[in-house]
Order: sequence, then structure tokens, then C-alpha cells
Amino acid sequence: MDLTIGEIENLAKLSAIRLSEIEKETYRQKLSAKIAEFDVLAELDTGGVEITYPKILDVSDLRPDVIVPSTGREKLLRGAPEQADGAFLVPGVIE
Repeated sequence: MDLTIGEIENLAKLSAIRLSEIEKETYRQKLSAKIAEFDVLAELDTGGVEITYPKILDVSDLRPDVIVPSTGREKLLRGAPEQADGAFLVPGVIE
């Protein structure tokens, strides 16, 4: 399956990255080749392979639920480069 430049542009937009025209073509080729590798799997004969299922969760495998005190806010914020009103300050990620 060959991806289109439009699909690469959409992936770049969803990933919040900017790509040059050369990078778009490079990634189009590389991702198309990677998808083609998976297409080979669809050609395999799996008729005689028994279906496997994940193990059912056994509650007895879990650790006991014990209430313990949490780390204090002041101690957690000591390593913060910036803080305000008892919270971490981080750069915005949405334009």
C-alpha cells in the first residue's frame, strides 16, 4: 500500500510537526515500505494455527490494596523548574 502525500501531511498535522516537501516524500516512501512488510503477513496460511487468548485476570494475582500516605506536595514541587499556586508550570502545547 502506497501512502499519498496528503496522508503524510495529515499524519504530520496530527503529530504537530512541520515537514518540508523532501521530508514528506521521504516519509511517504519509508512508511509505505513498512506497511508493505505487514502486507506479507496477510498472505500467510494460518488455517492450522490454533487461536490463543490472553490469560483471564485472576484477582488473587493482584497485590493487596493498602492505603499509604502520599508524598507531600511541597516535596514533589521541590524539583519543579517552575511552579505556581502549588502546581507545576509547563509550556503550552496547543496553539
